[in-house]
Amino acid sequence: MVALELHRLLVMTYLLLDDGDHQVLGSFGLTPTQYTVLSLLDPEHGRRASDLLGPLLLEKSSLSRLLDRLVAQRLVCRVSDPRDRRSQLIVLTHEGLTRRDLARQLYERSLAERLSGLTDGEREQLTALLNKLHQQLQEKLRKI
Repeated sequence: MVALELHRLLVMTYLLLDDGDHQVLGSFGLTPTQYTVLSLLDPEHGRRASDLLGPLLLEKSSLSRLLDRLVAQRLVCRVSDPRDRRSQLIVLTHEGLTRRDLARQLYERSLAERLSGLTDGEREQLTALLNKLHQQLQEKLRKI
């Protein structure tokens, strides 16, 4: 019963945080997943799309559609990988960098406000516990 209650509380908390993320990032024309992609890209070096799959927990087809939308918005572009001409790199455009950085400022302020009900010590404790749980879940997923 404790596990079910903890899971419910984690899910409900995630939903509230996700709703806040959608509100803040939506004002920049971004979804939370699109923002995450932009955040994972280094402005000077691209990343292969396959390197984005793990952190995003997406299937190849879903990531491809997501990247197509970001290309259409001119936030990223696909370029040939100079180390492997068979591969393409996803590169942040100037517009993508600008929008990401503007969104990041408001997003970080919003997160600080949403988490302000916790003291610094409580946030550190919660972070440590969630990191521990995250690590355990990742290890179990690798074994499946």
